Amino acid sequence: MTDEEKKVMGSRLTELFDKETQAETAKKLHTTQSNVSKWINGQSVPPTEIIYNISQSYRVSVDWILGLSDKKDVHDIIYEQMNYEQAFRMIDRLLAYRNLSLANLTEIHDDMERKHGGEWKEADEEEERDEESHKPEYDSDYIKINDRLLSYLFRRRMQTEAIDEEIMVLWRESKLPGFKKLRVMDNTGNMGEALDAMNWPQFNNEGDGISNVSELEKMTEEERYDKIEKIREGKKKDGK
Repeated sequence: MTDEEKKVMGSRLTELFDKETQAETAKKLHTTQSNVSKWINGQSVPPTEIIYNISQSYRVSVDWILGLSDKKDVHDIIYEQMNYEQAFRMIDRLLAYRNLSLANLTEIHDDMERKHGGEWKEADEEEERDEESHKPEYDSDYIKINDRLLSYLFRRRMQTEAIDEEIMVLWRESKLPGFKKLRVMDNTGNMGEALDAMNWPQFNNEGDGISNVSELEKMTEEERYDKIEKIREGKKKDGK
C-alpha cells in the first residue's frame, strides 16, 4: 500500500474513531493504543482481521475503509450495479415475508363497486357450486404493499413529492436514514396486527414510530399477542 493510500485509510479511520479516545478504540478492537495512533496517522495499516473487525463493529464497508469506494454503509445498495437477479431476489423475499403481495383483482373490482355505489349481485345456486367462479384473480403487474412501515414510507414519499420535489429529496436524505435501525418485518406473524393495535397509522412523530417498531421487534409472538390483548382491553374500558 502506498503512502497516499495509507493517508486515505488513516483519514477514514480518524472519522470512524472520532467520538472515542484511542484507548477506547484499542480496547474495542483488542489492540494497543500505539497501533491505533499509527493507523490514523497513516504510518501503518491494520492487519486483515482487524480491518474486518472494524467493518463489523462500525457497520462500514471494507472497500470504504481501504479508500476503494465512497459507499460507506456496509448495507448501502449500489443501484447502478444491481442486476435483475438481485432485483428479483429482493422482491421475492418481500413477497415471502408478506411485506408485498400480488393484488387480487377480484377484490379490487369489488372495492371499486363499493366506492361507486354499485349493488352487490347475488350468485345463483349454480354459480355458488362452481368453485372456479370464486377463485381469486391475481395479476403480477399489480403489487400490494402489506407492510405498514413500508407503506408509510412510500406514502410519505408521494405526499412530500406532491408538495415539492425538493422537499421529497430533503425528507429522503434527512429522515429516511433513521429507518436503517429497523430490519424489514416478517409479516407472516402478528407484527402488523400489533402495529395496528398501537394505532401505527396515526402516529405523527417518526421517532415515536421507530421506537414502537423497535419495541415490538424484540418481542416474541406470544409477547406481542399479550400486548395486543392488553391494548384492546384498555380501549374497551375507555369506550373506544
